[in-house]
Amino acid sequence: MAAIEKGQIDGSIRPCDPAAIARILRGLLKGLTSMMALEKFSITEMSDELCQFCRRALAARA
Repeated sequence: MAAIEKGQIDGSIRPCDPAAIARILRGLLKGLTSMMALEKFSITEMSDELCQFCRRALAARA
């Protein structure tokens, strides 16, 4: 949550509820962990897409 707040202060993260976004990101990661166990894939296979998804979702609008 502190990283989200820091990004809001420096303008790199859009205005949002940091606690809610932290819960959403935690849920995303927990879900991926479950998928990895069930579907036998590596998170590294999706790391670039995952990072890009999170960056686009949190980015401050210019």
